[in-house]
Amino acid sequence: MKKVYIDNSRLIELITELTDKIVMAKFGDSAIIDNTEQDCTRYSDEAQDFFNTTYDEIENSFDTICCILSDNLKPAEDICPITAEDVEQVASSVGYGVTDEQIQDVLRLYPTIQKEDPTATWNLVVEQCLCNI
Repeated sequence: MKKVYIDNSRLIELITELTDKIVMAKFGDSAIIDNTEQDCTRYSDEAQDFFNTTYDEIENSFDTICCILSDNLKPAEDICPITAEDVEQVASSVGYGVTDEQIQDVLRLYPTIQKEDPTATWNLVVEQCLCNI
């Protein structure tokens, strides 16, 4: 089955909402502790532990059963218009030596940096990525 990647924040929100509903169904009002001194509410320790475990289980089910993953986990080659050779070329031109791991870091980082400065040329974006790793 083909993996589907969705926006990380939307996936977190979905899993959190589902998990919260399960926690509240299991623990009811005892799941929530009001902290009037800090003007906030939180889960009880037992409910928080259950939430953490259940969240991980739901996230794993989305991955293994539905093949739905965070876009943060999308392989670099699926989202990045540059290649490892491009990274090596830019690194060499600015006097950087790069490892294979650093090249993969640049390929993962490239789309984010490119969005921050969409008018920059690809080689300047790669150079900025190299500065950020």
